[in-house]
Amino acid sequence: MLTLLDNDLYKLTMMQAVFELYPDAEVEYRFTNRGVKREDGTVDKHMATEDFLRRLRSRVESLRGVHFDEAELHWLKTLGFFIFKPGFLAFLRTFSLNPDDVLITRCQGGSDSPLSINKSWKMPEQELVIRITGNWYEIILWEVPLLAMISETYYETVDKDWSYIGQGKSARNKVDTLERGGCYYADFGTRRRRSFLNQENFVETAREHTDGHFIGTSNMYLAMKYGLKPIGTAAHELTMAHMVLSGIKHCNKYAMEAWQKVYNGDLGIALTDTITSEAFFDDFDPILSRCFDGIRQDSGCPLTFTDMAVDHYKKFGIDPKTKTIIYSDGLTAEKAVEIKKYADKKGIKSGFGIGTFFTNQAFIDSPALNIVIKMYSLNGVPVVKLSDSPGKATGDPDAIRVAKWIVNGEKL
Repeated sequence: MLTLLDNDLYKLTMMQAVFELYPDAEVEYRFTNRGVKREDGTVDKHMATEDFLRRLRSRVESLRGVHFDEAELHWLKTLGFFIFKPGFLAFLRTFSLNPDDVLITRCQGGSDSPLSINKSWKMPEQELVIRITGNWYEIILWEVPLLAMISETYYETVDKDWSYIGQGKSARNKVDTLERGGCYYADFGTRRRRSFLNQENFVETAREHTDGHFIGTSNMYLAMKYGLKPIGTAAHELTMAHMVLSGIKHCNKYAMEAWQKVYNGDLGIALTDTITSEAFFDDFDPILSRCFDGIRQDSGCPLTFTDMAVDHYKKFGIDPKTKTIIYSDGLTAEKAVEIKKYADKKGIKSGFGIGTFFTNQAFIDSPALNIVIKMYSLNGVPVVKLSDSPGKATGDPDAIRVAKWIVNGEKL
């Protein structure tokens, strides 16, 4: 199954924003493997075997020349909660991804390697190295399908001792727990799925057994196939880009204002933790706080974040009951239920975007990968993501230190 719709909605909504606002921007994305955490606490990053590299490169090459077909373009045109503009849809008619924009290799280790991030950091042996470079709107759709390909290839070539036995029951138990807990939830599992089959099976299970709490999926192909609402808005890279376009200190504000120029109040969930949520709330002024329907929590403590959000809205005289927090950081069904109870107590609406737990969890002795692809630079200038969780910062180490100094006053 080869389709450009096997991707998350937020990549296409951001693609339209970039197409409209920043058509000349050049970017680089880089892959980070946070590894597989074993039961004994060790973290395994061994991935880039010869067989893995061969199959991954073949998968990437298979997307060469794949276009949106007429049925897919018609579906995009008829989405009711926002509008993909005619000029952008016309561009999509001839658009395809170019595998030549993706470098896939491995580093054999050593700080003297030309693939090292810098000379003070020694890359692990057999470390997978992926870089995507080119015009921003032309390469923006690579992130999600490439991560899915990496995950799928890993479980075909490296970690092969697993089976689908019990996955149907596991999916039903997850759905039942969320339904009993009254959680409104969506599938966000494309990027780190065990396989397309496993993601589709979960979506089918949730669709068949929900009493109205399953609100959709981030995966556009599955949304179209099963008549579901596609879910998603923007991700970290838009705010990261504004570190260069507008400056680090107020990159959240300028990114949100740019989003409003394109979507005029639609797709109104703002992402908060690019350079820490404290910095986000400093930029989330009364106008933006009213314009956006809600905010997304993606790192740090969800309960502490809930307190921050409620206090922020009350400070501006906004009833928290009119706003929503979408929680999306490493969730399980049980965690979501507990978070919902707390949000209800604090008087703010909640929703849950759940990924790996839905599409790559409950395989005996076969844990999920923790992998990301993030923007590394825009127009040759490094950008970073700090987040609210220690150890999740990404980007050039020197750029991270500078960003922390500007945002938090930390010493260089």
